[in-house]
Amino acid sequence: MILKIYDSILHKTEENKKFRIKLFVIYSILLYVLLLAAVFAGTHKIYYGTGNEKRKLIYVFMELFLMHIMFDIKKMYAYAFRFRYLVGLAVLLFLSINKFHGDSMSIYDSYIEAGQGTVFNQPLLGQERYIRTDEWVISSPSRISSSFGETPYGKYNDVLRGGNTVNGPTGIRVGFTTLGKNFLEYGFGLFGPEIGFSFLWFGQIIMTFLMTMELCYIIGRKNKLLAVLGAFLVTCSSFYLWWGFPMMLWPLEGALCWFYYFINSDSRKKRCGFAALFAIFFATFVNILYPAWQIPFGYVALCLAIWMIVENFEKIKRLKLVDYVIFVLGLCLSVVMILGYLMENVDYISGISNTVYPGLRLEKGFFNLFKPFWYLISPFYAYKDIGNTSECGVFLSFFPMPIILGICYIFKKGKKLIDKWFYIIFTALLVPFVLYCWTGLPMSIAKCTMLSMTLPYRLVDAIGYICILMMIRLASEKEAIFKHEKIVNTVLAIICIVLAYNQTMKYKSFYLSGTMMAVTVAVHLALMILFFRSKWEIKRIGIAGLIVVSIFTGIYVRPLMKGFDVLWEKPVSKQIAAIREEDPKGRWIVYSNDENDPSGKSFIYQGFLVANGVPTVNSVSSYPNLDMWHAIDPAKQYEYEYNRYFHFNILLTTEPTSIELLAPDNLQVHLNANDLKTWDINYIFSDCTLPLNILDTNFDLIYDNAGIYIYKVY
Repeated sequence: MILKIYDSILHKTEENKKFRIKLFVIYSILLYVLLLAAVFAGTHKIYYGTGNEKRKLIYVFMELFLMHIMFDIKKMYAYAFRFRYLVGLAVLLFLSINKFHGDSMSIYDSYIEAGQGTVFNQPLLGQERYIRTDEWVISSPSRISSSFGETPYGKYNDVLRGGNTVNGPTGIRVGFTTLGKNFLEYGFGLFGPEIGFSFLWFGQIIMTFLMTMELCYIIGRKNKLLAVLGAFLVTCSSFYLWWGFPMMLWPLEGALCWFYYFINSDSRKKRCGFAALFAIFFATFVNILYPAWQIPFGYVALCLAIWMIVENFEKIKRLKLVDYVIFVLGLCLSVVMILGYLMENVDYISGISNTVYPGLRLEKGFFNLFKPFWYLISPFYAYKDIGNTSECGVFLSFFPMPIILGICYIFKKGKKLIDKWFYIIFTALLVPFVLYCWTGLPMSIAKCTMLSMTLPYRLVDAIGYICILMMIRLASEKEAIFKHEKIVNTVLAIICIVLAYNQTMKYKSFYLSGTMMAVTVAVHLALMILFFRSKWEIKRIGIAGLIVVSIFTGIYVRPLMKGFDVLWEKPVSKQIAAIREEDPKGRWIVYSNDENDPSGKSFIYQGFLVANGVPTVNSVSSYPNLDMWHAIDPAKQYEYEYNRYFHFNILLTTEPTSIELLAPDNLQVHLNANDLKTWDINYIFSDCTLPLNILDTNFDLIYDNAGIYIYKVY
């Protein structure tokens, strides 16, 4: 806008070009300084600690606002897209250096010495999410724990399960195998735990956004706006954000993109780079080791690879022998990374594969096809509680509209077969997927296809993802599918919205009021009608609307936290650190006898101890330590109970040790007090007082503050 005003005054000639640049720079600096002064004046009364961090964010948003005023918006976004990886890296470094992350670990402040510590115990923006226990109680403390012990980020973790736990799958392992597991974890080794944690946390989101955008750029026939839409639909979806960034997405998408660019590149040097990138991303996908999502999304990746080969078959035929050698070497590198990771984590793989849960779980599918229809209500999950939000998370996929239109495109006359292959391949994949989630499959077929290793309420999310890919492909088609497109598409959209409304009301009628439900139905119907029109001017309105809905869906899901103060700056944290320095190998347990929620509180305390770097015996067992359990259960009477993935609470007793299975992943251990010595326990972290001796075991109270107690065991 400003440059347009300049252009009306000054002619676009070489003589005045330098003057225009100087004038622009002077104006920008003056306006920027004035805005900074205004922001500081309006926020200087805010408490210094959080106020400083909030001002940083305000400054950034002010800069973005200024850029929209001072630059040509189209050119600015064109440059941003061209240099998207540099932009992504710059954003990631800013967030990481400031130690920002979106984990809900501020919840610890509600349970442990509430209000004590620093102002950074609470989020800077947003609110914590209790439902994300898989993060703030399990995965985040496990990662942080890897920075402690004799060999930080080594093969074995000295903290989890009380020590000698394979680090790779649950903690942070910094070494060669990290390249083929998740190279973002190198941030821990480079920057330390706090910055490294932020680097990994936001790195996964930014990588997913970039890789989805790249894949949709390819699928959408190099349409930049469709690429951006696809990135928002996936990354800002309730599925992605509430499930804690499912790891299979960006490695899968990245491997496919680098495979595509390897085929289409004219430079041999670039092909070498693309082959190496393909190897890293492919290895990362394989090494996820979570079949429930890995298998269905693996089928999606296979279909996309087949389509890319069909689409680019003529280019593949023109590749030279040396090009095939380069790609094979890339595959060999990938195999080396995969085998290296598997061999390094063989203890974990063997342990988890032979467990009762989840190792022996087999499924043949059942009715779960209603879930994709919940896109109608998913934008409101962050603003109104729906219960288990993770399980309710979906993609905004307009299911089943893209599938219907894709099938119709297959039968459209006048189109070449090669233009239909995308829809043919994915329609063929959707047949067993839909049947598995609708009626189930015979166990023999489920085993042959490996779908028995997944779950219908996991696989159904892959159907939503396929719908997004088909949406992007359909939107890139320049010609209408139907002769009377406006009428037919409107009728189909109404039918799909009615189906979505019926399935949503059938299972979630309590969630939204009648007025809000009517509004969301109307908005989604309008967007569906606009988006699936062939006329670009109309389609573009639908795309803009979908981006807005996606941002609304995702922007408030996660809080914005800074650092680990809520874990490391509590008074009890200082005491734990002092004990850790004096007795680094001392083994701890958590004890809670809260009658209302004994296992729940114990679960939280365990995460806190683990994040503070002390060997915690009853922390989450990602795989069972059978030797430890056999020591207190030599007859193996309770092996069914503890041969699984689980967390457990301990209740001390004078009776013989017994174990109770409360849930598939939750145990209650009634531990004879003398068995504390069997397990070589040195310290007890508790929310209640203990008698000074039980049987032959004595306790010495060494910390007492705000309902938190630490005992030394003799």
